[in-house]
Amino acid sequence: MTIPGFRPRFDRTAAGNDFSLTPVRCESDSATPFMLHHIALLQTHDRVSPEAIETIMVETRIRLLKIPEISNLRVGKRVDQIHNPFTLFYSFDVETMEKLRFVHDSAIYIQFQRQIIEPNVAWADQRNYEMEPGKDVAYS
Repeated sequence: MTIPGFRPRFDRTAAGNDFSLTPVRCESDSATPFMLHHIALLQTHDRVSPEAIETIMVETRIRLLKIPEISNLRVGKRVDQIHNPFTLFYSFDVETMEKLRFVHDSAIYIQFQRQIIEPNVAWADQRNYEMEPGKDVAYS
C-alpha cells in the first residue's frame, strides 16, 4: 500500500538463510505538503441562469484540474440566497505562493478567466490562507 506524498523505507532482516524486506516506517517526501488555500467567491451577473451556473461549475472543475499544481479543488454554489451575495465559489490548495503565481500565470487559468469568469461574473473576491499552524506567512 502506498500513501501519496510518502515513501516506505525498508530494512533487511535475516529470516533463516534469506533476507526479506520489511517496512520500518514512512518518511515524508516533503515536510509541508499543501500549505496555502486559495478561495475565490464569485457573484454572477443577474442575467446568468441556474443552468449556466451549473455549466460554470462543471467547466471550473474540468479546466482547473488540468493544472498540476492544484490540489483539493472544491467548487460549489450558494444555498442561502438571502444572506449570501456570492453565487458560487471555487477553492484549491497549492504548496507555495510561487506555485500560486504559476497557477495564475498558466495558459489554462488565463483561458479559464477569459472564457468562463469574465463573461459571467460581476464581482470576485479572492483570498489566500496559510494552512500550517505556527508558520510565518512571510515564508510561504
